[in-house]
Amino acid sequence: MGFFNRGRKKHTENLIRALEEKYFKLKEQNPGQDEHWLLANTWLEMYGSTEQAKQRGAEWVTFTAYKSSCQYSVLEPPKSIRALALSLVYEELGEWPAINCAIEFYELIEPIRESKESNTFLDQYKKRNPQTWKENQVENNSRYSLYWFFKGLESLQEYPKEAEEAPGKYSARQRIEREANKLKGGVKQLIQGLKNMGTKGRKNVKKPKKQKDKKK
Repeated sequence: MGFFNRGRKKHTENLIRALEEKYFKLKEQNPGQDEHWLLANTWLEMYGSTEQAKQRGAEWVTFTAYKSSCQYSVLEPPKSIRALALSLVYEELGEWPAINCAIEFYELIEPIRESKESNTFLDQYKKRNPQTWKENQVENNSRYSLYWFFKGLESLQEYPKEAEEAPGKYSARQRIEREANKLKGGVKQLIQGLKNMGTKGRKNVKKPKKQKDKKK
């Protein structure tokens, strides 16, 4: 058990380190870029050459990179890349490795949750990422258009109630909550399972003794 735990921990640390190293290298080489660009291009450097990326095409890959990193781009660096890296631990390595990152992850994304509840996420996003916002204000015919992605964020801020209730409509808040709850639910189950392991073991040892007492 200890061997596998050490292996998971090593994989987790390696993934986080690789993402952070790519991020800080990009930041050094591109001092004028905003946070969303840095996070999205970190994601692209990590996953942009995978087999799935090659099959889906450049537009899909770019859209996925920006969509996956958007919520974390309102955080101050280096919290931004740390939060993205921890989220990718869950996405890439699964629930078991993520269990050790859960508390830190929830603390990091708390400002995101608060901005969603106060309906100020977009304002914070524009302040932190003015270039990325400006560059994606022109409509295009791309199947994976960042223009419409940001229009969804805009609509959510202008009409929060309608955006939450409209079936099939894009909801940034719902997506963040869904992703966080998915991780939270999995981690909770794992923690409870680990707690119960010792209890179940003790019960299994005691049970035969109780059966013998009843026969007597």
